[in-house]
Amino acid sequence: MMGYHYMMYGLCRFGDNNMNCELCTHTTDKKYQITTSSDRLPSLSIDEATIPHSNTLGGRIWKTKTIYWKRESSYHWIDDKTMDRMISAAFLESSMQTPLKIEQRNRKMSDAHIVINWLGKKDEPYFTSPSTLAFGYGPGSGMGGNVTMNADNLWLLRKTPLLAPEAKVLGYIENYSNASNEIRYYDPLHTMKHEGGGHALGLKHIETLSEAKTAIMYPFYNGLRKFGQADVNYITSLYGKASVSEIIKKSILAKIQGF
Repeated sequence: MMGYHYMMYGLCRFGDNNMNCELCTHTTDKKYQITTSSDRLPSLSIDEATIPHSNTLGGRIWKTKTIYWKRESSYHWIDDKTMDRMISAAFLESSMQTPLKIEQRNRKMSDAHIVINWLGKKDEPYFTSPSTLAFGYGPGSGMGGNVTMNADNLWLLRKTPLLAPEAKVLGYIENYSNASNEIRYYDPLHTMKHEGGGHALGLKHIETLSEAKTAIMYPFYNGLRKFGQADVNYITSLYGKASVSEIIKKSILAKIQGF
């Protein structure tokens, strides 16, 4: 079972006018394969690495408390070093709130529990629409934990509006008709946190409309970088709570928000 950023069963969901129909999808019809290293971690079988849990995406959570991730492809507009720092930041709060230890694995040396890719529709036919921003699987063997981001969209680690003239100078667009047009871009840290720090650890969507502006795991893109209380309650119900001081928590959250 997998989750997605931004189409529910291929259809826009209950017409939330504020979210522009960009949401995460759960489906079982996706046939997704990647090429991975033959040097696999010894604990990646579904029986050894995961255990059943009824309230999760795919019905399992990770059994091991140390989870490794690796990135197998790059994204044109974000350099690899910054990308890896961003992905690490996306997992920080999941590690902070629970006993989980989530670490990067060298992609040239070994496989990992969570494999991250950036692919466009040329390489990933599922990305037929730019409104499908990403997809991710819940814990499990093989595809379990994998996250794929839609590289055809514009992802930027910035917090200010992007006007057409600047976008052209930076190479994001070729031409524009109106200099006052704002160019749409997405925050990769938010989406990676939703897919990797959420779905890849077993979290399903938090569907409650009242959580639309506070929950990372709300199905529609909302750009948040910090877990809401519903997210925290959910992930700690799966993995337990970590003994982390409030001072350290505030420091970590500030790092994520200021990335």
